[in-house]
Amino acid sequence: MKGISDIVSISFEDDVIVAYDSEEYLKEAFEANIEYAVADAVEETTKETTLDIARKMKLKGINISDIMSITGLSKEKIDSL
Repeated sequence: MKGISDIVSISFEDDVIVAYDSEEYLKEAFEANIEYAVADAVEETTKETTLDIARKMKLKGINISDIMSITGLSKEKIDSL
């Protein structure tokens, strides 16, 4: 049979494990949020850059089908620039 000191020891170890798990969970959640924010920023910057390039190409008189081929944008999107 376990004594009080054994029970207190087990309880403390359980608390440490729970605290560690909570810390790991928060760390992983934080890292996932950073990864999401970076990916979102890269995607938004890429879209803006692509639109800017298409706009400049259109102003230079480059054929719409060539702009579509190079940028991957639709004719409608290029027409709206």
